[in-house]
Amino acid sequence: MVWVVFTTLEDIHRCKNLFDEYLLPNSSDKAKERYNLAINKKKAQSIIVAEQLLKYIVAKTLNINMNEVFIDKKQSDNGKPSINNNNFNISVSHSDNYIMGAISNNKIGCDVQRVNYSRKIIPKGFFTEDDMSYIFFSIDYVTEYHKIWTRKESYFKLNGRENCDSKINFSNSNDVHLCNKFFFHTEFIEKDVIATICTNLFYEKIQFTQLNVVDFVYSYR
Repeated sequence: MVWVVFTTLEDIHRCKNLFDEYLLPNSSDKAKERYNLAINKKKAQSIIVAEQLLKYIVAKTLNINMNEVFIDKKQSDNGKPSINNNNFNISVSHSDNYIMGAISNNKIGCDVQRVNYSRKIIPKGFFTEDDMSYIFFSIDYVTEYHKIWTRKESYFKLNGRENCDSKINFSNSNDVHLCNKFFFHTEFIEKDVIATICTNLFYEKIQFTQLNVVDFVYSYR
């Protein structure tokens, strides 16, 4: 099973003391350094909250304390986050105020995107020509743009970018699988927020949970 948890930064922005007293002190030294040097504090905050959300998910899954969880990117392939000495796989994504983490005992990748209907869509580089044609000739091209974007990102996160075929046309994939190797679940988790989970197991059960950021902040108390 894949457990997917998502939250927002709105409570953190309203109650900055939660971030200063609980999240920042319990973050990795690298994350603290990045935050202290960051000009864009909001973006730096989202990275720290994403790290802490992963720790919360792992702690709940393994029934351990959050302080016992260590998320490592150095020991994994292509910078993907991993859990030391554990067979579970994890993935994380953030967009605007939304942060999402996922855990499974199978390979996974996740991506979340805030859908901006007023922004002009120019899918260059990241998309193939077939993807671009499919997007612009779709009735709801903004939604299709974000659907394909999240599928590509979740696919890259599952495999690591260096192991992915960038020429694959995701517009040719249906709502279930790609090349009979990777399987996708895409849905709107909020009215204007779309998420995709990529797994290597056909029809793996996926459970979405919305979490108030305060709930996992106080897990450190």
